[in-house]
Amino acid sequence: VLFAVSGLLVVTRTQALMSAPTAGGAWLALAAFVCFGAIGTLVPFLVKNRSVLATAALVACLLPVVGFASRFTGAEFPTVLVIGFMVYAILVLRALIRAAGTVKNSVRVRFFAIARTVLPRLATAMLLFASLLVYLNYTVWGGFTPELRGTLVRATAGTADPVLRFLFHDASFEMASGEFFQTVARQELMRLYPPMVNGDTSGELTEGFRTLPPPAQERLIAEAAVQIQKSFERFAGPLDLRLPMKDALATALERYVATLPTSAVRLLGVIFALLIFGTLKSLASLTYWIVEGIAFLVFKLLFLTGFAKVNVEMRSHEFMSVP
Repeated sequence: VLFAVSGLLVVTRTQALMSAPTAGGAWLALAAFVCFGAIGTLVPFLVKNRSVLATAALVACLLPVVGFASRFTGAEFPTVLVIGFMVYAILVLRALIRAAGTVKNSVRVRFFAIARTVLPRLATAMLLFASLLVYLNYTVWGGFTPELRGTLVRATAGTADPVLRFLFHDASFEMASGEFFQTVARQELMRLYPPMVNGDTSGELTEGFRTLPPPAQERLIAEAAVQIQKSFERFAGPLDLRLPMKDALATALERYVATLPTSAVRLLGVIFALLIFGTLKSLASLTYWIVEGIAFLVFKLLFLTGFAKVNVEMRSHEFMSVP
């Protein structure tokens, strides 16, 4: 039951995070994933009967279907979602049965050996299903709304400021667009030293930008900023220079997505889902020790409280010999 509930929590928290991306929602989704992994790691130790194990796994995987009941009442049957649930259930079932088989054939109860068998497979199954939900929500179900796109772009631009300052130390995506282009132009021109140009445009540049009088510097900065702005507008369309640069990027993305055909949007959705899976899988591998540690503490607590104990089983073994 706990395994089924933890699986349901992971799916519902993932849905909530996709609808409203927040730091708190991300932490709740991570906590649900840790619970799912820890409980799933303990299941092969506690359930010996394969039929019961298979039933528990199927219930755990199919219980989240309740959260998608509205998807089955529409005109279009959610075939991809059903296939995703089936693949998810098969992967979880295989992981638990394999771990249970290892427990049964082991001479001693070895917790970490079993945990390293089942946990990566459970994580792969859950993250594959979560990536499928990302694809369906943002590409098929229309969850990637203009408001959400704008929020993601602005949040990404805000977190990318340190990288931007590494290239242009005075620039920020919080700046107005006009000021941003002028700052980038100034930084680029300040890096240039003689000879700066080969031909007949602005011969004074052969002296080096730093040696020019301030009025000439400002004129060149303004000209370079206009060229950068025109390059940006060729991609993004007309731009209000009073807007913050992060809002200009959000507007550019919105205009670009509006020009894409449906097939291209779905292809981008697939690529995005694969990138999400790869990223989450890499991050999940860094949290395995946390999941294993929590599961191990619960494992030991079961013995300390007398809820579980180790029994020794003597089994006969048949073999054939040739006299």
